[in-house]
Amino acid sequence: MLKLTYTKDNGDISERYGLIVSDPSKLAMMLDLTGLSESERKEVELEWVAYKADVAKLKSKYSVFNYIKSFKQEGISNRQLVCNL
Repeated sequence: MLKLTYTKDNGDISERYGLIVSDPSKLAMMLDLTGLSESERKEVELEWVAYKADVAKLKSKYSVFNYIKSFKQEGISNRQLVCNL
């Protein structure tokens, strides 16, 4: 879990708690847990660690995780929900 102080462009400052969901880049992307109690944050953190371990196992078995990319919202159109289950 990460605890940080975040300062917005307008000068507003807040203390944040979260779990990193992407590698470092210009923007820090995290699962923001600030609204949860300390015990809830601990519970989510434990489940997140287990999830990350499961993802690591999938990464070692399949190569598709090398293709995770980011896309700007303004470039996305024709959204469709497709389920292959």
